[in-house]
Amino acid sequence: LHVAATRACGCDADARAADLVIATLIECHVGAARVADADEMLPLHVAAMSALSAPPTTRLLRAHPQAVWVAGADGQLPLHLAVKCAAPADVVALLLRACPDAAARRNADGQLPLHVAEECGASASVVGALLDAHPAAAAQRNSFGKLPVHLLLRRSSAERFVLSTRRDGAVHRPASQRAARALLGASSTEITARAWPWETEYV
Repeated sequence: LHVAATRACGCDADARAADLVIATLIECHVGAARVADADEMLPLHVAAMSALSAPPTTRLLRAHPQAVWVAGADGQLPLHLAVKCAAPADVVALLLRACPDAAARRNADGQLPLHVAEECGASASVVGALLDAHPAAAAQRNSFGKLPVHLLLRRSSAERFVLSTRRDGAVHRPASQRAARALLGASSTEITARAWPWETEYV
């Protein structure tokens, strides 16, 4: 089942094949979804890391619902891995529906899924879903003292952001500015930030 969960889903045919294989394996041995490999990874972790589509991920969740809350290698939940490995937004939403509290869980580096999302360049829809599940994450630092917005600005080199938010977080905005303003939703301060490849300057 772990091997089947590593199947890439670069096209519809691959996704359908992975779904069929996983469905067959679960039907033959449903307990396989509860077995961790040598790296403490359940099949759901591997599926999240492989960015599998929603149907096979759903099958793995149904076979072992508690897997969504199990920490694998480096304290990573399936949600951390899905965000890190650019899983489809509907897969991230699926994992959040199964366990909204996963958005508040830190990995071994003290990273919430929101930190991982900003560090890895997740889409605005994924960032928004994580913020909806755990709004307080915007104001929480990782083990290196970084807020999610610091990771966003560090990644967005040579871009200029003007961030203006209200305390209630009721701001609508597109793409990176939308995500950046959401990340500062706990603050009423207006900030202008300029991020360069080697430094971040706050004005």
